[in-house]
Amino acid sequence: MASLCDVDRCRRFLSLGMDDGVYKAIPEKLNKELAPTIVQIINDGKGKDILVEIERTFNENRYIGKEAMLFSIASCAKSTNTELRQQAYKTFARVSKCPRDLFTFLSFMKSMTESTRGWGRSFKRAINDWYNGQDAKEFVKVATKEISFSGMAVIFKYLVKGLDEVKKDFGKGDLDDTARKVMEYVTAVDTVKHSEDEHQVARLIEQYQLVKEHVPTKLLNSKEIWMSLLHDMSMDNTLKNFSKIAGVGLLESSENGCQVIIDKLRNEDLLKQENIQPISVMIASRYYEQGKGGKPKWTRNESVVQALDFALESCIKNNVKATNKRFLIAARVGSNKMKLCVRGTQVLSSIIAAATVAMVTARKEDKVQLVYFTNTVTPLPLTSETSIKEICEGLATEIIRADNEPLVRERDENEDPENVFVGVPPPPCDLSAPIKWATENRKPVDVFLVLFDARDATGQLTPAEALMQYRKEMDIPAAKLITCGLTKGSMRIR
Repeated sequence: MASLCDVDRCRRFLSLGMDDGVYKAIPEKLNKELAPTIVQIINDGKGKDILVEIERTFNENRYIGKEAMLFSIASCAKSTNTELRQQAYKTFARVSKCPRDLFTFLSFMKSMTESTRGWGRSFKRAINDWYNGQDAKEFVKVATKEISFSGMAVIFKYLVKGLDEVKKDFGKGDLDDTARKVMEYVTAVDTVKHSEDEHQVARLIEQYQLVKEHVPTKLLNSKEIWMSLLHDMSMDNTLKNFSKIAGVGLLESSENGCQVIIDKLRNEDLLKQENIQPISVMIASRYYEQGKGGKPKWTRNESVVQALDFALESCIKNNVKATNKRFLIAARVGSNKMKLCVRGTQVLSSIIAAATVAMVTARKEDKVQLVYFTNTVTPLPLTSETSIKEICEGLATEIIRADNEPLVRERDENEDPENVFVGVPPPPCDLSAPIKWATENRKPVDVFLVLFDARDATGQLTPAEALMQYRKEMDIPAAKLITCGLTKGSMRIR
């Protein structure tokens, strides 16, 4: 298979945060060893090409997280090329939008610094310009929310010295309107931080639009406080905190908070505005249905379930873009009995995850086929009307059948029979089987999407080799392969 050029590798790194094209739900901290392509491009004197790709990736929203972009900017900023360094700082100013971005960038810069002489003038100027380019009222909201991660004189004084020093220097009443509002805000934040009165905290949350991160952990079991937080909470954060909201009792049919949540879930404009993806709704739905994450467990409210279903359909309809490609989705799930949940979640099983991917793809694309595979392939029914429940039932039937099949271990002809493992062999998972099946049955496919949770892959032909044969025999040179290890911490496909 033809190797990618440096530009394509750079684009992949900026989008996935991985140089080798394998995205991990829980990635390693970036360093030069994990980003050889970026290092090589800079060493070749083409660092400006990286900065161009960073701005394109950022503007087109083609990234999962900003860490790879900020790491790459820092790498360019550490170059001996003065012109490249200056351009890197300009790119940093356009890409970095919040304190988290700033301090991520600073951590990368620090990790790449070998000398102890401190910051250079250009670096100092770039950081100074970043701070002075922020809106004071908006910056204090974000800075106090993320203070543990990481003007505007009032903000700087508060972050460094605390509220008492702020009052000493700025509490004399001769402040302009912006500084006065910032002063009031940091006072409210500090009051909440030290308060044990949930009524007082709830009132300040509503008055100053404070967020969950401002509230002490010990007060986050209060129904009243969560009710105050809900009014200005984003849809994304509402879904992420769904089990906690249910756990404090706000989703009971008699609660006002319940209607607030239902109205949000049924607000198509809000779902579109925040670009909520179906998987986020599905995870929240599974938390709610299973009753996990909250104590005591809650009573199922049918109105909430229906609102979640509505949100899921709305997100599929409005927030998932069709590619107009021909898909073959191949699932080998239910085989890893040691890990039942998708990595990064507590409630999403590999079966439901595979069913969700298949259902969403079938709703948006005209040509999608679903198969279950071991060493052989079994087609499963899938249309734009097929529900997640129906897909799960089809997968479950094949899982049971595969579990009851006699397992035959492939033996190396040079292997010593005396040393052959005589226990139960692992369930078969030939990752090339779906591609070989499509080749043999002359199935036109643009994208092979392989979803599996097996601990080990079997088969003598690698997926890459099978794909090369498929491209040649079917005359589809642009056919792509995506393999997704749902429960594995690391994955290396030959």
